Amino acid sequence: MIEAVYQRSCPSCGGDVERERLLAGLPCSKCSEPRGLLAWKEVLEEEYEAFANFFKKAYGFELWGPQRAWAKLALSGSDAVLLAPTGTGKSTFLAALSSFLKRKGKRVLYVVPSKSLEEQVKERLAEEVDVITMRRLVRDPRAYRGYDVYIFDDVDSVMKSPKSATALIIALGLEEAVPIVNEMVDIIKKGLSDEGRRGRYEELKGELERLKDKKGSQVIMASATAGGGSLTAKLILSLLGLSPASAPPAIRYVDDVKMFHEDPVEGAAEVVRYFTSEGLKGIVFVHEGFPIEEVERALRERGVAAEVVKSGKLKALKKLEKGELDAVVAYSSRYGVAARGIDMPDVIRFAVFVRPPFKKFDLERGLNNPLTLLRVMKKLEMKEDTVKLFKMLSKLSEVELALLRRAMEEGGELEGFLGDALSALKEMKGKVLERLKGEKVVDKGFVVKDGKVFLLDPKTYLQASGRTSRLTPKGMTHGVSVVVYDDEDLMKAFEESLKDRVEFKEELVTPKGPKPVKAKNVLIVVESPTKAKTFARIMGGGGKVEVGGVAAHLAVHEFGGEALFAFIVATKGHLFDVTLDEVGTYGVELGEPVRVYYAPINRCRRCNLAWASSDPRCPKCGLPAESSSKVVEALRRLATVVDEVYLATDPDEEGEKIAWDVMAMIYPFNSNIKRMKYYEVTLRGLHEALSFLTTVDEGTVRSQIVRRLDDRLVGFAVSERLKAAFGDPNHGLGRVQGPVLKFVVERAKARKASAGYSVTLHLSNGDTLRLFVKTKEEALKLASVEEVKILKVEEEVEELKPLPPYTTDTMLEDASKLGLDPSRAMRVAQDLFEMGFITYHRTDSTRVSDAGIAVAREWITSKFEGLFAPRRWGEGGAHEAIRPTRPLSAEDLKLDFALNGMSFEALRLYDMIFRRFMASQMKEAKVRKVKVVYEVAGKRVESAWVAEILEPGWTSVWNIKTKDIKLEKVAKVVSSEVRRASLVQLPKVFEVIRWMKERGVGRPSTYAKTVENLRRHGYVVITPNNYVVSTKKGVAVAEYVERNFPELAEAEYTRRLEEAMELAKSDFWGAFNNTLRAFRALASLES
Repeated sequence: MIEAVYQRSCPSCGGDVERERLLAGLPCSKCSEPRGLLAWKEVLEEEYEAFANFFKKAYGFELWGPQRAWAKLALSGSDAVLLAPTGTGKSTFLAALSSFLKRKGKRVLYVVPSKSLEEQVKERLAEEVDVITMRRLVRDPRAYRGYDVYIFDDVDSVMKSPKSATALIIALGLEEAVPIVNEMVDIIKKGLSDEGRRGRYEELKGELERLKDKKGSQVIMASATAGGGSLTAKLILSLLGLSPASAPPAIRYVDDVKMFHEDPVEGAAEVVRYFTSEGLKGIVFVHEGFPIEEVERALRERGVAAEVVKSGKLKALKKLEKGELDAVVAYSSRYGVAARGIDMPDVIRFAVFVRPPFKKFDLERGLNNPLTLLRVMKKLEMKEDTVKLFKMLSKLSEVELALLRRAMEEGGELEGFLGDALSALKEMKGKVLERLKGEKVVDKGFVVKDGKVFLLDPKTYLQASGRTSRLTPKGMTHGVSVVVYDDEDLMKAFEESLKDRVEFKEELVTPKGPKPVKAKNVLIVVESPTKAKTFARIMGGGGKVEVGGVAAHLAVHEFGGEALFAFIVATKGHLFDVTLDEVGTYGVELGEPVRVYYAPINRCRRCNLAWASSDPRCPKCGLPAESSSKVVEALRRLATVVDEVYLATDPDEEGEKIAWDVMAMIYPFNSNIKRMKYYEVTLRGLHEALSFLTTVDEGTVRSQIVRRLDDRLVGFAVSERLKAAFGDPNHGLGRVQGPVLKFVVERAKARKASAGYSVTLHLSNGDTLRLFVKTKEEALKLASVEEVKILKVEEEVEELKPLPPYTTDTMLEDASKLGLDPSRAMRVAQDLFEMGFITYHRTDSTRVSDAGIAVAREWITSKFEGLFAPRRWGEGGAHEAIRPTRPLSAEDLKLDFALNGMSFEALRLYDMIFRRFMASQMKEAKVRKVKVVYEVAGKRVESAWVAEILEPGWTSVWNIKTKDIKLEKVAKVVSSEVRRASLVQLPKVFEVIRWMKERGVGRPSTYAKTVENLRRHGYVVITPNNYVVSTKKGVAVAEYVERNFPELAEAEYTRRLEEAMELAKSDFWGAFNNTLRAFRALASLES
């Protein structure tokens, strides 16, 4: 094909390196021996082997699964959060690591949450390592400065209070961060809506960022999960580049059963008796506030040896482990002693819940939570008020929502926007309390009735029931979890909250043997931070570490017999582009072979400018910029740590090229690389992608390279001619932009040539007629008509088919009616895709997959009986139409949008996509149409409309206008208007995009970008009504291009080149030669 050379990317010396050498695992040709990262890799591998041998000698077994990645990460010197379910060997690993590091001459401080644990760890480590409690560190943090490594056995001990986290950074020698963090907390509490406060907050954030470089010690923390933590603790851990998970990794092998019983205590006791008669042991969970001793007594009455276990009373757990008890009884609290931290995979085989876990509040108190209030309003169908509150809450951060809740509970006052929000909440709360008199509300995760709010707790259930199932080196143990309930409303709300994770059976089953599960460490590479967060959320986890200043989200997920311990990293778009350095011709050497020089992309934080060059200084402001080389180094380090790498970039040409570049960068560090393609960021999309892992598609990459070289060679050559001709640096024109500019200019000229007058007549029967004439005299004559005759009336019944679901161009067309320009609409659609709400939005396909039809079936059949009519719309191919990923309407998702900080315009765009898709899967509508022929001053004018919907069909979700017009022989003219007009209209943005699609100019990924580039160069302006109008500058450029290189302005020529570029997948040189011919023709014009 061609030779690709990556500037500043040799893993040894940091110089230029050919792609072929990287794929051979080699540095550049100038490097005779490993240096830099390659030398680091060799040292790390030697250290790892030494530690693995030490571990096996100390414990008698080898490192397994996640322990392998933890070891490499810790030995590399990176800070780390060890995210894994209880029972995967975190404590054993940390004990071995601390001893190993101590013997290597490092000072290690091992911090534990309690005195009893301190004694256990000291006994295990035989005084090799300094072990203290968190309380002692808080008491005198300065006494523990100077350690090389700080190990925290339980991250909760750091997160639980500001004092704990503050003690940590003082011990690390970062005391100057304390007043910065305190001021940031104070600003957040006052609210970030004030511009001055927001600016100051960003300043402080920058100061905190700069302090990171002063930290000389390594911090390692372990926990299956951490609580919410104080705001101070979160900010301090962000200084260290760490963020523990807020939920336990969702990896379990459990059969979930529900059983109704009028007395849930008696029912639970009967279930436990059944299990214990089979020789099984387990835990009985009771929701908070329930008399726990009552359950203990019921069990003993049935001969079950049971005791209560709670904080400060842990002996029962030891008895259970020794076989002296059949069961223990505990509260189903998320941080209860039995719900987390217990590791008895061979002992605990069942969990029984007396009612599903929930918290109960008085209605007055429960509605102090803004999001609970919003959910109740939505269920009560308070539509206008719900929209108003949603708009307000969607602008707030998680912290600001917490401040509002506190102000509601304590009667405090807030300033600015938060003050307005507080007033609105109080008003809405009053309305809701009035509406709820005598009513009940049952929704996903909560119930309101009898003057109480019941908040179901699915996270606690997953965590507590997970005690019955453990991932061990031998496999995943199996458990059974039974929920005994006496309230149908609570159980319905509980099941709904677990719908995507758990399916409850109604027949009791007994635990089976373990299933084989292979543990694997993987690095998943995506483009955007949002997508990284979404994948971490759906896989299970949510923790985060920083490697070389680059965030890596942590997740644990079981699928297909494998437990994946994942690091998920975002590239933030392309890592490389054709260099702007003076190399060859615009960064390309056109010899034998053709060599393309790719430079890391630099981004200036101040100017928001991005460019590819070996010079990291911003060409606009001169400040040093952030380079994508930083991400490359982090990916290389993490690739060394894991077993496999999954390249999970977008499933299009640009995504494939990013994957191609990442593969080259990491190959010398890990050659076990796979391509992971998905079309929706959901659990289903993830599982499909994991089921069909593949390789990078070289053909698709070839197409991308040809397009990019065409942009660079032809685009730069044309731009230089334009700059020289017009003496303005802001001139440029690509191959796709040329025909589009010509189209806009020609439409403007045609509009001028066909100018005339439009006459609008408003009739007494409610109809409106519009006529066009060339002269003002004719227009005034028509406008003076007092009545019109009806010559003919026709009526017919017609069956209307729905429109197909959206493709990119049709979505942009309708998005313009929401006031979204194409660039903004594509950004919002990208957000919706990355958050997992819609399928991939850059598509020309109208195809609907089986999964799409299933989504439509579930929603339509639940809302409209007999209206579901599945349609494929298109066949074949991996891409499908733009559609929702779940059977949830915009109304259903208001709370999710507010929680995820999604904008109101995102909700409107989602609503549009959802309704169009559902309409496409519904029965035809039957309507009565009316067609009328009028006579107006001797002219025949036709008018037609839908008079009545006879069978609604798809119009139940996608409205169409109807008119109720009384027709007589004559209609009076009520009023008339005359204005300048033309038979040819200026094109609207969506018309330009439609023209591009019809002519084969550009692709879904470039439609919006093309219009934006024309606007950015000043060739067109876009009016408030979305009309695209050519400027004098645009007209001059179009005329210049037409005179000097007319082919570049022809749509047909560009379409043929687009088709040729598609052939680059199989014939690179055939496609690239077209570019070379065009470039050489331009070069000869210049000479």
